[in-house]
Amino acid sequence: MKKILQSIIMIIVSASIHTQNCSSQGFIVSPEMEQDMIARSIQYVSSLNKNIAYMANKKNSIADREFTRKSALSMFIGEGYGYEWNGRMSDGVITETTSVRNPKPRRQQTQKYFSRLINMNYPQIEINSTQLHQIKASDLKKVGEGKYEVTVCYEQEFRASSDGGWMLYGDRTTKKIKVLIEVQDTVDGKALVIRLGDTLALETRRI
Repeated sequence: MKKILQSIIMIIVSASIHTQNCSSQGFIVSPEMEQDMIARSIQYVSSLNKNIAYMANKKNSIADREFTRKSALSMFIGEGYGYEWNGRMSDGVITETTSVRNPKPRRQQTQKYFSRLINMNYPQIEINSTQLHQIKASDLKKVGEGKYEVTVCYEQEFRASSDGGWMLYGDRTTKKIKVLIEVQDTVDGKALVIRLGDTLALETRRI
């Protein structure tokens, strides 16, 4: 639990960074800052994946897993509920799920996906995702005044087993998630605020 709390603190620190790289006409992104924003997006997704693994692991207490669920939702725009982004209204961020038997993506609100993950009936669940240095990201895309997006791609392995360790089900899914970056005015100047958007499932294969 201590590691999870440390991870949350790091997330908060990295999600909002102050910068003086702006002008009266607006925010200017240098090539160095663009790479930094992409790197921070990857780090943010890696932190989310660690929280997902913790939520799924039934060796952790329900109380700790529920706490992690709330912390993970705070990483998303709207914290899992309704939000507005670049003029578009939404009831909440979406997470797509698939399986080998049902490859067509099933869309559900991320808050409900996290609850379902915690309450799955398998005796043991293990989730592993692409390591930080192997996660891929798109170029930075400007989508509005002071608003940017990065698409981050990774793989997620899901393994369910019996109490005796026998694998009951396993798959590997390629996913992509939208990272939303906004320049906001604060009392200290401009700040970059990072939040997560929808998670899409692209392809699922049996392990």
